Amino acid sequence: MSSMKKLLNFRPILFASISLIVGILIAFFIITEKAVLSYVIMGVFLTIILSWIIVILIQRHNVKESIIFACIFAVFLCVGTLFTFLSYNKFTSAKIGGEEVTITATVDSVEPIENGQYLVLDNVILKSENNQKLDYKIIAYYYGNKEFRLGYTIDFNAFMSDTNDYYEGNLQIYNIVDGTRYRVNLNDNNTDVIDSNPNVFQTVNLFIKDTLEDGMGKDEYPIAYALICGNSEWMEADVISSYRRTGVAHIFAVSGLHIGFLALVLNFLFSKCKIKGYLKAILTTCFLLFYVGVCGFTASSIRAMIMSAIMLFASASGKKYDSLSAISFASIIVLLISPFQFFSAGYQLSFGISTGIIILFTPIFRLLKFLPKKLASGLAVGISAQLVGIPIMLIHFGEISLISIIINMILVPIVSGLYIAIFIGVILSAITTVPFVFLFLQKYCIVGINWLIKSIDYQFFLVGGISLGVLVIIYFAVLLITSGFFNIGKIKKCFISVGLSVLFIVGTVIYNVTDFNALKVYVIGEQSFQGAVVSTGKEDLLLVNYVNDNFSGSRLKRVLNKLRIDGVEEIIFLKTDDGEKAYIKSLNVLSVVQSEKISYCGKFDAVEYGVLKQLFPNIDVSIIENDKTFTVNGTEFNIFADGYCVEITKGNSNILLVSRIEKAPLVPYQISGKFAKYLVFSDCIDKIDDLIFYEKAIAYLQTDGYGDAQNNGNFLIKIN
Repeated sequence: MSSMKKLLNFRPILFASISLIVGILIAFFIITEKAVLSYVIMGVFLTIILSWIIVILIQRHNVKESIIFACIFAVFLCVGTLFTFLSYNKFTSAKIGGEEVTITATVDSVEPIENGQYLVLDNVILKSENNQKLDYKIIAYYYGNKEFRLGYTIDFNAFMSDTNDYYEGNLQIYNIVDGTRYRVNLNDNNTDVIDSNPNVFQTVNLFIKDTLEDGMGKDEYPIAYALICGNSEWMEADVISSYRRTGVAHIFAVSGLHIGFLALVLNFLFSKCKIKGYLKAILTTCFLLFYVGVCGFTASSIRAMIMSAIMLFASASGKKYDSLSAISFASIIVLLISPFQFFSAGYQLSFGISTGIIILFTPIFRLLKFLPKKLASGLAVGISAQLVGIPIMLIHFGEISLISIIINMILVPIVSGLYIAIFIGVILSAITTVPFVFLFLQKYCIVGINWLIKSIDYQFFLVGGISLGVLVIIYFAVLLITSGFFNIGKIKKCFISVGLSVLFIVGTVIYNVTDFNALKVYVIGEQSFQGAVVSTGKEDLLLVNYVNDNFSGSRLKRVLNKLRIDGVEEIIFLKTDDGEKAYIKSLNVLSVVQSEKISYCGKFDAVEYGVLKQLFPNIDVSIIENDKTFTVNGTEFNIFADGYCVEITKGNSNILLVSRIEKAPLVPYQISGKFAKYLVFSDCIDKIDDLIFYEKAIAYLQTDGYGDAQNNGNFLIKIN
């Protein structure tokens, strides 16, 4: 093990955590049909372990101990793989498809939405002869006048379906992590509140929310509530967006900032009460655990609580606290509870940034030693956090703020003091029942912070549109090597770091240029809308296959937001047999997306054309009567079969979209024998399955045996 120590300081818990993560990755890539990646990861990991064992056997140094540790790492790898498979299989096997049900459940989470509330329901009992208890939660969209609270027991009769397993071709991690397997729509007619029995955590959470609302008012209390309990969903959308644009929204995720200050306060109080040693550590940990429960047992709060507890017990026992081992132990606990947490933004930001600060703080602080100590320390923390957080935020949110370090240095000390002040204010309000007195100053401090956040347009400082892909591994490797995490010489460190940096920069440029010029077709499928947004890199088009009066546009909005566009160059309405008037379709779609040109496939109708021109005088309206071929940024569009079909071709790949046809067969339109790399269809697969050769078929709506945009939520097809 001595040679291993030369390269890297040996920490069994750290390596056990890495082994667990490797096992999770292996299972995840197999689940998502990327088995090659899982084999590569497994091969690299086993090669490292075997090489280590061979070196140990040759050196004959601590052989028995090393073999034991190697076995432990192998066990953690197997556990990670097994737990991930079990978690996934249990979740997917709980599907019900879709049926009318009568349910009794408890409100576990409440968020306001337009004209109603978004609920997460737990303790779900399916009323039947045996009253079956379901293992997973329900997402409920309630539209009505009732106000639900945590702990309410409700009874409803509604159509319940499964949540989507995929979105844009990616596994929906958050549904697995949150345990939300089902979804329903509720209203006043099908929903009744039958009881209110919140648990102790919910009772305290509600008390904090009510106290803050009474003491601060409707504009400031959501911010204070988010700061104390980590629930930012009650904040206005524009307010939380402002905090996110400045890069300080992390203050609303209960983590080290909150747990650390609470631990300091508790430590101070217990010391004053002459409580010391293990008793102080136990009492403080119990209080922290209770607080984490009030905040909903989030990954970031559990991580901070475990690290604080380890620090407390290390201090009580007189042993040295090792922050890397502590965060590794916290990671093991979180991932054993829920392996898929590893892929969530909350886990990656919390554990990633904390690890980054642990590893990078000292070398960065040394570089800044010419500055005053407090300033150098604050900058070192901020830079460490940003260096790790930037790629994670780009992957999950697509943008970063260039001035977040400065804003954090100004705001975090203020928020830290405000957090304690609000906490004390809530406690004093509970004793005196006059919250407006003890929360008065805190309220106007929030007013000032809001003014600081909202008075400047921070949109100017946002950077987005950068993709990293697997190159992020090289990025983190550079950080680790330059930080001194590996015990290698300065010359080797310099050459390796420069080489990897050049590889990362060149690879990122190539990756982004390729991605920008790629053809992206976002297939959108739901009962009220079927179509596709086509992004050619420079111009965007919207192909509409079907739309009706119930069109909400939620999925279309998601695609447009992802592309960061408000409008498209052209909207093309393919021909359908639905009988809807063209102007009705246009009004529905134009309520979501802007365009300077609209084209309709079908026979010329002078009356309809006149109505369209009158409704849209500033839009170029045209009717496509015959087959038409045109090119946009190197991508060819071929509209044929009387407007029922459009073929999109780039290079050697093509996508064939077939519109909604219920009556007319496709044979007369002479598409027999065509080949499509991707076939996208509506409800006519029985008419075209023998007419078109294809590699992969995608349905707009759920169809057995095919991938579908309805369940996948905007199925993404990308052609480079």
